[in-house]
Amino acid sequence: QKDEPYAYEAFEFVRKLSLGQRVMINNAHKAPNNKSNPIFGPIPLSYAQIELFDQNHKDLGMAIIEEGLANLRIRQSNQKQKDNADPAIEEYKAALTEAFEAAKEAKKGIFSEKPSLIRPLPVDYQPQQLLKKKKFNAITESIINGSTFNVFLLPTFELIKLQLAGIRTPSARRDAPEPFGPEAKQFCESRILQRNVEVELLQYSEQTSTFLGRLIHPKGDISVFLLDEGLGQMNNQTAALIPNSGELRQAETRA
Repeated sequence: QKDEPYAYEAFEFVRKLSLGQRVMINNAHKAPNNKSNPIFGPIPLSYAQIELFDQNHKDLGMAIIEEGLANLRIRQSNQKQKDNADPAIEEYKAALTEAFEAAKEAKKGIFSEKPSLIRPLPVDYQPQQLLKKKKFNAITESIINGSTFNVFLLPTFELIKLQLAGIRTPSARRDAPEPFGPEAKQFCESRILQRNVEVELLQYSEQTSTFLGRLIHPKGDISVFLLDEGLGQMNNQTAALIPNSGELRQAETRA
């Protein structure tokens, strides 16, 4: 869907601040309804305070408010609620309000006069044009299984389905996963989900609307790491597409 103003800036701020970090989640309360996620299914919705454990317990909500990237949602209390209020919660609400007013005064984030980046999602694309360009910086949007991902190509945010050429990992379907399928998926989630990566597009399948290619983590080719861990096997049908098939075979042999 098309972004609301400053949605992308807010998301990027949280992504970069919390990515790969240990967090402490202090549940305030759970909503009675579930939020449906296209990948994970129904997820219980919780309202919570989140602290960044390794950043001196920085409060994530406070950090977002200080950057001017959110509005406050503080309900007005009646006198009875005020009399029975938790002092710690009241102190937190007051601190949020003070930070919000300071960000507003400083014209930060949503209060600034700078134009926001609004991605016109979904972005249309021609597969052959993308293949011609071949190499992209990208962000891994979601992990379908250990060798199939949805990625945003930068800088124009085409959302494509990418399958690793030269290897295959077991299926990670919720209802009937293959042996080691969930492990392969988890291996990739912990390393490349929402990470900045490089993508090399090698072929396009009209039948499945899927690109075949490579995904390069800052530490190297994710296919090599998957094979090294024994979480995938060589796929001879697509191995000829990749320039480092020898390296992949060595990794499979080691595993």
